[in-house]
Amino acid sequence: MVAYAAVDVVPGVRPFILAFSSASLLYIAMSDLIPDLHRGQIDTNALRQVLLIASGIFTIVAFEKLIG
Repeated sequence: MVAYAAVDVVPGVRPFILAFSSASLLYIAMSDLIPDLHRGQIDTNALRQVLLIASGIFTIVAFEKLIG
């Protein structure tokens, strides 16, 4: 009964649920990566990680512009 009643509500709520879940995933991923980046000195591995994070964010934005 609940699923039948939610059929009209789910399409309107889906973007917000996806945004919340993706933000949670990014928070967890960044909290694991960032402490390793701030251990004192910047080396090439840290720079590579920052560039990969930035390219991942850019990829998400580009796909949103193309598909969205």
